[in-house]
Amino acid sequence: MKRVLAILMSVSMMAAILAGCGEEGANLNSIDAEKYVTSLFEYKGIELSAAKEEIDDEYIDSYIDFILSQYPNYVEVTDRPVGYGDTANIDYVGKDMDGVAFEGGTAQGYDLIIGSGMFVPGFEDGLVGANVGDTVDVELTFPENYHNADLAAQDVVFTVTINKITTPEPAELTDEFVAQFGNTSVEEFRNSVVIALEDSANANFENELQKQIIDIILEECEFTEEVPEALFNYYKDQIYANFEAYAANYGVDVDTYVEQSGMTKEEFEENLKTGATESAREALVCKMIADKEGISVSDEELEQGIQENYMNFGYATPEEYKEAENVEDYRDYLLTAKVLSYIIDNANVTTVSPEAASEATTEAAE
Repeated sequence: MKRVLAILMSVSMMAAILAGCGEEGANLNSIDAEKYVTSLFEYKGIELSAAKEEIDDEYIDSYIDFILSQYPNYVEVTDRPVGYGDTANIDYVGKDMDGVAFEGGTAQGYDLIIGSGMFVPGFEDGLVGANVGDTVDVELTFPENYHNADLAAQDVVFTVTINKITTPEPAELTDEFVAQFGNTSVEEFRNSVVIALEDSANANFENELQKQIIDIILEECEFTEEVPEALFNYYKDQIYANFEAYAANYGVDVDTYVEQSGMTKEEFEENLKTGATESAREALVCKMIADKEGISVSDEELEQGIQENYMNFGYATPEEYKEAENVEDYRDYLLTAKVLSYIIDNANVTTVSPEAASEATTEAAE
């Protein structure tokens, strides 16, 4: 939980700023950063080091094989019984131990992936080894916490008939297959994969360098105790929204997620406050460097950024984005990105292998 919170907070400055806050005084162009940053770190010539994935033929082939596996062809099986990973088309009737069928326990022509865990524990295991045309009885016990209280902890038997068995086989790499991705040939598809992998590797490399810069900002800069209230509230709201979305992935609200994670509400609130303060300070340092180095985001750059990214924000048109959001928030994002890029361009950057980076991380943890 605390690790997740740290991750969410570390990205809040770069990601959460894309949402509109609409609160006067929260945008960087209205803030005098020097009032809050009392000592700035030496941001030119800093030492940075990050891993970068090597995009060689083996890596490319492995990624293409992964793509092919995600678009399988389902082949009918006639010469062997059901196995894990197969899809079994089944008819089934669920009955209590007196032989009475229970509600919701009957279906016909159901496609079940064996090993998916979609059914009650033990059901799928009981079909392994059965052949097409076989009818088997699978005895099992519903979990005590089963959602249907009438069946919870009850012993039952499912009578299951195997109608058909199919198994997935990876798609074949052909011109016809790659056409669905907008490519005209396998060669063109492979080239597009190389470009995508290189872009991803470069983005991951850049993100790691940015994280290191943010850590340096918090370690080496000095600040006043207070940060601008509007900026603090903005980041606090955005960090909470990040957490809210994360908790929703588990089907719970933030309070429930915090409780389940063993953190008290007071500890969470304190972490939220710390995260908002640190995010505001990171933004203030970037604003101060921008002022010193004459870095700014022109209206043309702002417009270009909106034109290129409005769909990523969930809007149908640039105009819809502008009407719904405070575009100055996006200007702040672009300014922050510019400053971080400026620091990287003026840094002593060392590129290491992923293996070396992993070893360094392990040694640091010890």
